Amino acid sequence: MSLPIDSKPATFPLVRVAAILTVCAAALGGGLWVVERVGLSGDLTRVALFCVPSCWVALLVGLAPIAWMGPRGVMPAITGYFIGMGARLVVCAAAAIVGIFLLDYPINPLLLTIAGIYIPLMFVEAALVGRYLWRLDAPTGGFHEESPPVVDGKKELSG
Repeated sequence: MSLPIDSKPATFPLVRVAAILTVCAAALGGGLWVVERVGLSGDLTRVALFCVPSCWVALLVGLAPIAWMGPRGVMPAITGYFIGMGARLVVCAAAAIVGIFLLDYPINPLLLTIAGIYIPLMFVEAALVGRYLWRLDAPTGGFHEESPPVVDGKKELSG
């Protein structure tokens, strides 16, 4: 039995995903600011104020290929995800090089902070992109409707 398909083209929810990543990046930056104010780290705020926007920009740049290739189907969307992965790597590497050589930030705190900020944001992005890909119907490029709720071990069908 095939699932009903929405006739609209399957566009990637770029604005929604970018907004969620922005809120998460702000929360991580705020958390690092609190850690600094409590006195648990010496020079963390200066490095974090550089790393949070760098990782945020890297993730937003990585969303562009997914948004561009997503409406073409599952495999192009996955290809866009991998292209975005390369773009994220380039942006984070460029940020690390700028931070180390131009801004004279200490290497270990900078790289650890980039990783510590990038990994949680990447988890959020992977979950949002995964949800999009899960709902994407490869042959037609439409979305599957949400599954009906399960009631007493049986799917409740309406209509």
